Amino acid sequence: MALKEFDLSGKVALVTGAGQGLGEQMAPAALAEAGADMALAGRNMEKLDGVAKRIRKMGRRAVTIRADVRRESEVFRMVKKAFDALKRIDILVNNAGIMHRVSTAESSLQSWNETVATNLTGPFMCMKACFPIMAGQGVDDHQSFFRSRSCGSAECRRLLCE
Repeated sequence: MALKEFDLSGKVALVTGAGQGLGEQMAPAALAEAGADMALAGRNMEKLDGVAKRIRKMGRRAVTIRADVRRESEVFRMVKKAFDALKRIDILVNNAGIMHRVSTAESSLQSWNETVATNLTGPFMCMKACFPIMAGQGVDDHQSFFRSRSCGSAECRRLLCE
């Protein structure tokens, strides 16, 4: 384990967007290395399976769940599957996100709606779905720490600056 102060032994992390980018790197390199078991969620099962394999080689448990955070029913199913498989959820990493690399003038309403659904509504639904489980484990709303890329994304900053 890299840092004694960052001991996540016995904890379970649910990571959305875990099949690529930051999620793919964060799950094994930080969370699993610190001792957390993982529920890995995303839309590409092949990529998720590859990340899970790396985590299992570290001696941690890892389950993969196909889920699209833009769809409420899939978010609640994802959380239920994670909890059923690992018996708790201590950490939620709202990592799923998209960015269309076009100017506002070239952007469509459809791409805007897709971005909002993925980067804002998705994390909200994940938090709503996870919180009852976390509350049942003794975590209250003020102790929870949820991190989302949503408003910090380059696309949102670009729109605010244009």
